[in-house]
Amino acid sequence: MKKSKYLKSFLKNRIIENLNKLKNQDFVSEIDTQIFLVEPVLCLAGFDVFSPDIIKRANRNSKKLQGDIEVYNNEKLVLFIEVKNIKSDEFPRDLNGKGH
Repeated sequence: MKKSKYLKSFLKNRIIENLNKLKNQDFVSEIDTQIFLVEPVLCLAGFDVFSPDIIKRANRNSKKLQGDIEVYNNEKLVLFIEVKNIKSDEFPRDLNGKGH
């Protein structure tokens, strides 16, 4: 997906804005994190998050990996994402070891 400079700038700003807003909320679900942070990052990286051929969400097929987002290119899995809410203890800390 080709993006204009305006769209790239918009996405970057929106991701930062969403992160700051979500960090200040009492409760943030995994789906909130996925929709407001992860999917815009995927879009910024050039993936068409609106294409069912590229993005598969919440795959719970017990015969294969289970994740929140799978990204495909020509029917080949290229990225597998397990989303955690940003308030979770499993969410990565900053490089100084500080929390949320």
